Amino acid sequence: TDTAESGEEGIKRLEAARNDERFYDLVLTDLVMPPLDGMNVLEKAREIDPEIVVILMTGYATIESAVHAIRNGAYEYLLKPFLIPDLMLTIERGLEKRRLFKENRRLIVDLKDKNTELIETLDTLKTAQNQVIQMAQKHAVSETVSNLKHEIINPMTSILARVQLILEQDHPDSSDEFINCLEIIQSQTV
Repeated sequence: TDTAESGEEGIKRLEAARNDERFYDLVLTDLVMPPLDGMNVLEKAREIDPEIVVILMTGYATIESAVHAIRNGAYEYLLKPFLIPDLMLTIERGLEKRRLFKENRRLIVDLKDKNTELIETLDTLKTAQNQVIQMAQKHAVSETVSNLKHEIINPMTSILARVQLILEQDHPDSSDEFINCLEIIQSQTV
């Protein structure tokens, strides 16, 4: 908790904190202060940090100033005199709102990070899927060729076995030309 003697000093503290990459969560300011009034503090504080919680207090309330403050982002507009427990409750609610803003921002960043990771994982899976498909296609072609080779060799083996059997047997009624054909078949396929 820091205090400032004037609106200018308060704005300087907000700017210095922002430059150090640290931020105040809440500004509690009076509406009527010379030379920089509470409305100007509100506007400048929201320029420095759009999510900062600003509570304005005044003993000179008008409907116009209350509407102007709320439209410009004031969290609350308190009328003096007020009770300290009411002020404390307003501060607690304002700080809770600020905490929720920060949590929301952190969750959005986390969600973006997770989405980026998910996209990278999906790209990796897509690449792996394409590789698996290519391997399956190559395997299918290889297996098809192997099956065709087997289907072609199997009948040839059968034919050669029959030719061998015929040649080994003595067939007196077989012509020399027939035997010669069988020997040619046997010699060409071996």
